[in-house]
Amino acid sequence: MAKKKKGNASRVAQKRAGGPKAGPPAGRRPVLVLTINGRAVGRIIGPKAANDLRIIWGVGVLGGGGYWTRNGREIPKTRFIFLPGINDFHFSPSGRFTPGPPVTPPPGANDVELIWRGEEIVEGWWTKDGDRLEQIPLEQGQRQFKCKF
Repeated sequence: MAKKKKGNASRVAQKRAGGPKAGPPAGRRPVLVLTINGRAVGRIIGPKAANDLRIIWGVGVLGGGGYWTRNGREIPKTRFIFLPGINDFHFSPSGRFTPGPPVTPPPGANDVELIWRGEEIVEGWWTKDGDRLEQIPLEQGQRQFKCKF
């Protein structure tokens, strides 16, 4: 007698019901890709609990860095740094990216704050040393953000 495969019953039930339910796959995490002139040189996967991200650039010897936050509060042990030469980044709350041009920060900005719900970026701010300068215009349903600084 053949052994039953674990989980087979749920797959059969999904097929009969028309497949798995729509929505993002379980376990999606936010992703930040650091680039030099559009060429990826680093990838940082954020914690599942995060729903905001702060990125700082132009920090002398270090180049820049940032940290992941939840409702505006820094998540412990999530700080990161990047070396000089990084001049753009791509961010997606779901880790999915599509081609598109990056935006350029306004004069005086040296950091950015991005806030998302689910897979959509709902708010963004250009900031200077952590103080908000101006809101970033976002499209409704925007799922990624690219910046060249």
